Amino acid sequence: MTETERNSWISKRPNEILIHGPSKLYIDKYLWFDPTEGIISCYTTQSKDTADHFDIFRGVDIIESAGQTGVSACAIMESVKQDKSIDELKKHFRLAFVGMGKARFHGFVKVNETLLNVCKIHQHKFRQMLISSKVYKAPAGMDVAEYFKELRIEKIDQLQVPEGFMLVAEMEDMIGRSVPIGKVYPNP
Repeated sequence: MTETERNSWISKRPNEILIHGPSKLYIDKYLWFDPTEGIISCYTTQSKDTADHFDIFRGVDIIESAGQTGVSACAIMESVKQDKSIDELKKHFRLAFVGMGKARFHGFVKVNETLLNVCKIHQHKFRQMLISSKVYKAPAGMDVAEYFKELRIEKIDQLQVPEGFMLVAEMEDMIGRSVPIGKVYPNP
C-alpha cells in the first residue's frame, strides 16, 4: 500500500468506517496507518462520556476506544483484500471486537482530555486481526493531529511519544474480526 493510499484511509472520518452510533464512537480522527505495522487514532473525551462517573472516562471505554481503532485497521485491510468499498463490506460483514488478553491501567482520563491509541498489528488472516495497544493521554492543549501530520515513522515500535504524554493503559492480544451478517448479527 502506497503512502497516498494510506493517507486516503486516515483522512476518512471514523463513522465512515465503523458502524457505531455517535454516543459510542470513541475515535475522533485516524492519525497514522500502515497495514504491516498498525494504526494510531485520537479521541477527546466529552462530558457525555464521563456522566455519572466522577468526570472520569471509564476503563472499559478506554478499551473500547483501542478496540475500535484496531477493528478500523481490520476493516481497511479487509476492504483492500476483498477489493470492496467500506460500504460494500458493511453490507456483508459486521466488525467486532471479540476479545482480549491482559489489560493494565497506569492512569486515568478526565473529561476534555485527549487519548492517543497506538495499536500494533501482530497478525491479520481469515478476516481476523490480533493487535496490542498502548493508550496515552496527551498533554493539555496539544494538537495531536497536527503533531502526527508531520511525523514520519517506518515502524510503530519506533514511535517515541513526545514528552508530556502519559501512558494510561496497555492491552495485549486484542482480537478484531469481520463477522458475516446473519451468523451472529441479524440481517439489516
